[in-house]
Amino acid sequence: VLSETAQTATDVQMKVICTTEGLVAVSKPAGISSVTAIDCLAGELGSPVTTVSRLDYPTSGVLPIAIGSEDSMAVHWFKAQFAARLVSKRYLCVCQGAPGEPGTEGDICSPLRVFATGPTSSRAEVSAAGREARTRFQVLKVYSAPQQELGSAQLGRESRSPFAASLVAVAPLTGRTHQIRVHFASVGLPLLE
Repeated sequence: VLSETAQTATDVQMKVICTTEGLVAVSKPAGISSVTAIDCLAGELGSPVTTVSRLDYPTSGVLPIAIGSEDSMAVHWFKAQFAARLVSKRYLCVCQGAPGEPGTEGDICSPLRVFATGPTSSRAEVSAAGREARTRFQVLKVYSAPQQELGSAQLGRESRSPFAASLVAVAPLTGRTHQIRVHFASVGLPLLE
């Protein structure tokens, strides 16, 4: 369950990455909602802005925001791009465990069901009753922690621990709430924060 700490737009400093006609891309830090980020930008710009995509509360990354109200041409155009899946998204994640050696590619295809856990929070789970969800990944690097071996004959020697963490490049091919986090946890590779 992901809970959100109340933060106001005045508490957050948004870094604008780029601006183009009808769109602003900002760097959303982890620990704030996309709604807070959008409210912050609207306050800074002094004009209406509209969400065309979002990032989960604990996720940092580039957040595209359309300049204009819900019924503006720019908002309709950008939303159509996302709806038609013409926009690709890429994430770098660190998961516990190793889905394979570096270079390994795979897809996680499990339907996801989202349900409310409170007035402003939700949870997602793998469920046959859910909506289609597909996540593609590639293992970039596998890390294992050195571990001190104990025992009188081996005191002080290091060996490789069975614990591993992997850096993976992830591309959600669908856009479900908490998709990457839930998909990786469902195959025994929870994301590390």
